[in-house]
Amino acid sequence: MQINYWFRKSTKNPELGNLQAVIKIDGVESKPFSTGIDCEKKNWNHDHKCFEGKGSAQKEKALHNFEQRMRMILTTLEAENPNQFIHPSKMIELHRNDKASRKKPQEIFTMPDAIRFYNDLRQELNEAGQLDDETLENDTKYANNVLKFLREKNRIAKAAVDFDLSVMDEFIHYMKVLGRKPYYINRHIMWIKSVHKQAYKRNKISFKPVEDMDLLKVKQELPKVLEPWEVDKVYEYKFKKSLQEVADAWVFCQETSFSYADYISLRDEFLNVDDEGIYWIIFPREKVEENNYMTPLSDRALEIIKKYGGSLAGLPKRSNQTMNVNLKEIAKYAGVNSKLHFHMARKSYVHNALNYKGMRDVTIAQTVGWSDTKMLKVYARINRNAIIKEFFKK
Repeated sequence: MQINYWFRKSTKNPELGNLQAVIKIDGVESKPFSTGIDCEKKNWNHDHKCFEGKGSAQKEKALHNFEQRMRMILTTLEAENPNQFIHPSKMIELHRNDKASRKKPQEIFTMPDAIRFYNDLRQELNEAGQLDDETLENDTKYANNVLKFLREKNRIAKAAVDFDLSVMDEFIHYMKVLGRKPYYINRHIMWIKSVHKQAYKRNKISFKPVEDMDLLKVKQELPKVLEPWEVDKVYEYKFKKSLQEVADAWVFCQETSFSYADYISLRDEFLNVDDEGIYWIIFPREKVEENNYMTPLSDRALEIIKKYGGSLAGLPKRSNQTMNVNLKEIAKYAGVNSKLHFHMARKSYVHNALNYKGMRDVTIAQTVGWSDTKMLKVYARINRNAIIKEFFKK
């Protein structure tokens, strides 16, 4: 599936309008339709298909949510109609809540219905700033895996409450056969429980069929990060222009700890220099307004800013989805074996600050915008390098 966008001006004001789209599947295009995202012409970068300038973070989130919805709709239709071509017009009908085209003979609230319902709730939380983009992307992955299981087991048309403990056992076995690790299976179990819970709270189902399901026993998963020498590979490799800009954006966030939402919100007013000539970025986090970033800029971060005109606003911006797609290609060229994604920049910053720079927990928390140090254990673990430094410290 491919989605093409363009700005369409309003009849009253040519500088205002909304984002239009066309969905293309296997060479078949839908008719143009509105995404429902209003914007100004000056804020839409047609070449890079992303928003820029004031309010771009909110618009990028709306665009990301729209793309997530389209992918979920396509996955659901494919699960319900195996071996059939899904015409883009069907996706638009469902997107517009055309109930007549989706009406089921017995009006059963199926598991695909529960998944769509849950996905809509999660997108609302994301738009309100209560749920990050990475979590929303993971929701989509879990949904895809569950829908694939339902399709292969001929359970697509079954009621959501029929996904009970026996079916969950079957799903766990199905995931194990695919080679999925216990901690990954547990995420699916928790996700399915959440789907049922939200459907129950809103009277879509009469009970929660897997509420008492226990999780599999697993070892604690280590955070996925890049070591300093791997970051160097990304920084030093010379990519073509489009990939170089994404690589620079990623390295900049690895040097400063910024999340994607905060990175695309950067403005020059956040850049400060103290009496000692040290440059700082100080501004409230997009995700948690009461927590502020207070991050000194490394030589590498300053070099990247200078490369793009000496302005924070001039740093390269892309949609989160585009960034993550390009980062996979960047990792391949640079010889990095990890599955690179944008949020790994922030995790790598914390990992390297803790294990290689020897920064205190409270200092790390301040630079990344946390109110306390509880999140540190999610982002990083003490490694051998840090232990050696502490043990042999004079």
